[in-house]
Amino acid sequence: MSDKITKRDAVYLAIVAELHDGKGWHGKGIPTTDFSRENLAPVLFDHTFTDAGIILPDGTFHKTGERYAVNLNDGMPLGGAVGARYNTPSNMELFDLFTDALAGGEYEVCSCGTVDSCIEFYVDAKSKAVRAAGRDIVPFVGLHRQFGGFSRVLVSGHNTVIQCGNTTRLFVMEAVKSDELISTKNTLNVHDRLPKIKAAIERQHGVQGEFIRAMEAAALVLVDKDTATRAYVGACVGEAEKKLSTRTVNRVNRLNELRIAGAGSEGQNAADWFNGYTDYMSHESSGGLGGLEACKTPEEYAVRLADFKDKQWHSSEFGTAARVKADMAGLLFKAGEFNTEGFEGLVVRGRKAIDTAEKDVLAELA
Repeated sequence: MSDKITKRDAVYLAIVAELHDGKGWHGKGIPTTDFSRENLAPVLFDHTFTDAGIILPDGTFHKTGERYAVNLNDGMPLGGAVGARYNTPSNMELFDLFTDALAGGEYEVCSCGTVDSCIEFYVDAKSKAVRAAGRDIVPFVGLHRQFGGFSRVLVSGHNTVIQCGNTTRLFVMEAVKSDELISTKNTLNVHDRLPKIKAAIERQHGVQGEFIRAMEAAALVLVDKDTATRAYVGACVGEAEKKLSTRTVNRVNRLNELRIAGAGSEGQNAADWFNGYTDYMSHESSGGLGGLEACKTPEEYAVRLADFKDKQWHSSEFGTAARVKADMAGLLFKAGEFNTEGFEGLVVRGRKAIDTAEKDVLAELA
């Protein structure tokens, strides 16, 4: 198993037919149609805090001034020691806050669970599918929290292209004192900020609408193969990589395949370009899948495939891939419009990398 999804964790999923044959994101989770507080009790265990310390030679307990969060289900710690001022709402408090904010709207809870040995808790809700840019898109909104000294309670909105299940996280809002919802840590007064989390959940409709309009605008921007390739190179090399590497070329070739023949894409416009990019980040970015051919037995193959899916699911929804997809959406989609200048910036960077590439590396670019 991946170190991000352990035997302590539980993930519940609605049977969402459009996502991976009804199995949800990357086939993870226990199917259910009941997202009541009572049915989710195995996921929504509360926590308590206990003093951290050491046992002295005389057998007495010496407090160190820190605390541990302890899962009331199994009595095991949730992450490492935290400072005395650290505090965070319970899973049940967050679940109730989330469902209260959705009451009366079109969103329904579709997934809830814990990740990383119960350190992370999340809940997601989906709305109705919208037809835009030649594909069906489902809006989602979610809440995510981690234990730990640097953790935060996060509200996020994202969309899923249902043909392939690749998600795009549109925004991440945190519970803060200011109206801008920029940053905070879990501290003793975090409960005072929960109303701002609820407000962030309720305000996500406008962000979802902007994404839909921007995708429609992107579908009107035609992108040929050379332009797509340069833009993918620009997206992959970043600012730091001076020369185009074989590894980057392989990724760009795969991105182009997904842009043209990936589920929900036809390889014609900027919406297809974006869909190919998020498809890769949702399903193939964590690495390790290419090693499956080295497996000598079906059992070894099954274990390695399950491990890859665990890592990819976590990366796609909570980790590096989620952040990368959000960054790309933020670059290309501005206030309901397609940002042509942002896209052209990727093309220019990619062209410079191609122009300075070694001949043997460039020869591998499809």
